[in-house]
Amino acid sequence: MAVGVLGVAGGTAAAEPRPAASGGTVELSDADLRPGAAEPRCFEKSKPNCTSPDPAVTVRIISRGETGSCTFALKTVWGDGETTTHEFGGGSDGDVLQLANHTYKKPKPFLAPKTYGLTWEVTVRSGSCRGGSGPLGFTRTCARSALSGTAWGGKFETSTSLEDLAPGFREKVKSFVGAMQASGVTVTPVATYRPAERAYMMHYAWRIWKKEVSADKVPTFKPAKGQSPVNICWQHTGADGRFDSAASVAAADRMVTALGIDRKNKVAPALDTLHYPRLAIDMKTTWSARSITITDKSGTRVKIDTAPRTGLNTKLIAVGKTYGVIHFRPASSDKNHWSYNGH
Repeated sequence: MAVGVLGVAGGTAAAEPRPAASGGTVELSDADLRPGAAEPRCFEKSKPNCTSPDPAVTVRIISRGETGSCTFALKTVWGDGETTTHEFGGGSDGDVLQLANHTYKKPKPFLAPKTYGLTWEVTVRSGSCRGGSGPLGFTRTCARSALSGTAWGGKFETSTSLEDLAPGFREKVKSFVGAMQASGVTVTPVATYRPAERAYMMHYAWRIWKKEVSADKVPTFKPAKGQSPVNICWQHTGADGRFDSAASVAAADRMVTALGIDRKNKVAPALDTLHYPRLAIDMKTTWSARSITITDKSGTRVKIDTAPRTGLNTKLIAVGKTYGVIHFRPASSDKNHWSYNGH
């Protein structure tokens, strides 16, 4: 007769019957679990570890052989500072004798996988059965809704309205844009006000994608007054709960697209961006005529007949400066970014 143990993260499972063990023992059950079709198995055969986003875990004690004449005590150390004890009686071969339930508390914020080392120990209180003990491992992975990827592109969205720029700078931009449009330049605002939360996502999605920083080294967003938490999990994991760098980079790549970042830029979107205080604008500027004439702030008409016919044109950049709208320097690193000071 024997007792087995099975760890469960959500869902149910039946133990696989084994022949009764002579003299009575306790052992780790070799039953496995499928709490859902898309969920990983937990505490599988010869692999006493569970990986799941579900924080609820159950340790199952199963009788191996006839243990009805014995009583037992189960001590479970959960690895998070909590320990539970249960006393129970034996039963017939294959009976579930005792359940020990535990729910791991969610760290605030929960932004990275966390592994807990568990131990279980069954001692015999009465009878001729034998007890046992062993280790278990539980890795709580990030919830799917928190994982980095395309869905984050729709959160903390950037404005494209000139009206959302700061007073003073807004009027300068409007004057410059008006002058460009009057000369035949097509102006398409891409970003004016950008929340700090989105700036954080853009900055680190870019840097992870470029492999400038590993996803497991990204700091959490610390919201200032009036800002919201960004409960994103940059760390993707494999079926074994281990950090998967390639999957994390691939998710960041998808985020770069979803966040509308220009992949041709040579620098990461700024973390401390001037878009947040509303003192910057990203705008696409193009024209098709071989020559245009634009009026600068002083009223001087400036002829532009040089390439490129974009915001990288040095003459256009010089005209913008007269309005107090200064192109990012060096211009080639971010062709669409203008601000009150060029940063």
